[in-house]
Amino acid sequence: MFDFVPCYTGIAPQVCSEMYMATGKTNWELVEQYYIEPLRRMKGHEAFVCLTACFPLYEKYLRRIEDIPPEEKFAEGHRVFRVIGKHFGISEKVAYEFWTHWRNGLLHRGMPGASLSYTTWLTPFEQGSPVVVSDMHISINPWSFRNFVLNLLDGAKKIWKDNDFPLLQEIRKI
Repeated sequence: MFDFVPCYTGIAPQVCSEMYMATGKTNWELVEQYYIEPLRRMKGHEAFVCLTACFPLYEKYLRRIEDIPPEEKFAEGHRVFRVIGKHFGISEKVAYEFWTHWRNGLLHRGMPGASLSYTTWLTPFEQGSPVVVSDMHISINPWSFRNFVLNLLDGAKKIWKDNDFPLLQEIRKI
């Protein structure tokens, strides 16, 4: 057998089937447990971690709802920036800048990228929209962005039925 304690999330190896079983939670219950609940608890200096988790969830939503294939890149001029712009009341150009410097920066380099066109900052202040542009400056409220993304996901529970990226099962000891 094993001389270690197996992970409680995943598909248990066959040898463990006598000791562990799936809890039977729905995909949405697992999404709430793995993503929604931890994200809702975040605050303060956890903003970068929060955004780093929210961007892939938002991208999953955009790809599934807008029927964008996984191999399709979000290059400048892509139709997705019209959708992002509508979500936040910003232009397609600003949506592209926001995505390129914040989403790509956080997910590829661990920090948002610098923009030659706009200055940006994370603000704790309520500003009416998660992303606001004024005088060539982009203000992002990470908690409003998180809430916006989580509300989108709550209304689109069907997007979690992926055959190519199934959610791992939660398992428990028998």
